[in-house]
Amino acid sequence: MWANVARMPSRGGTRVHQRVTAVVAAAALLSIGTACTSSADHPSGRSTTAGASSTAASSAPGTAPSTSSAGSPHVAATAGVNKIVPSQHRASRHPVPLTGTADFGTGVTARILRIAAVHGTANGPGEIAGPALRLELQLTNGTGRAVNLTQALVTVTDASGTPGVQLTQSGSAPLRGSVKAHAKVRAVYVFTLPTAHRDPVTVNFSYSSSAPVALFVGTAP
Repeated sequence: MWANVARMPSRGGTRVHQRVTAVVAAAALLSIGTACTSSADHPSGRSTTAGASSTAASSAPGTAPSTSSAGSPHVAATAGVNKIVPSQHRASRHPVPLTGTADFGTGVTARILRIAAVHGTANGPGEIAGPALRLELQLTNGTGRAVNLTQALVTVTDASGTPGVQLTQSGSAPLRGSVKAHAKVRAVYVFTLPTAHRDPVTVNFSYSSSAPVALFVGTAP
């Protein structure tokens, strides 16, 4: 009997021990499940921190995106290309007759020595053979220095305002080089122009881009 009584506490203690062990195991499982749930709710914990660090670095004062430094020269270059350059106004002198003398107001004068109807011969690209006018011009330099004639330009328009086509042959000898101080120089220009549209014709003569344009107007042969 005493032996049975002695064994009874041992069995009860074993059961208590087993229950305690089961409770501890359950608590451990619950703790693990909670941790897994927390990790599942925040799967990108490290990447979020890394992203925040990256965002903070890109927003740091004094730090500019690489595209800004690369884009600035392009913008500057584009601004230079799109810059609007105002056009320069060329003044024209009062028209004079074909037989008159044009004064540029710079100490330089010009006049048409001879104007004749000829048959023009086409030679270069864009030239047209046919009825033409041959103009012999004279430029007088009344200044005390040489005058550059590399920018000299002569054009002719008929009665309807249509420009004549300049020919490089048929005796053409345009102004070239320069004219010395107090000297005179001659030149010959040939333009195809319909005979039915020569009343009147207008001769535009400019010896320099910085000088006014002289106008000769009248009926041509």
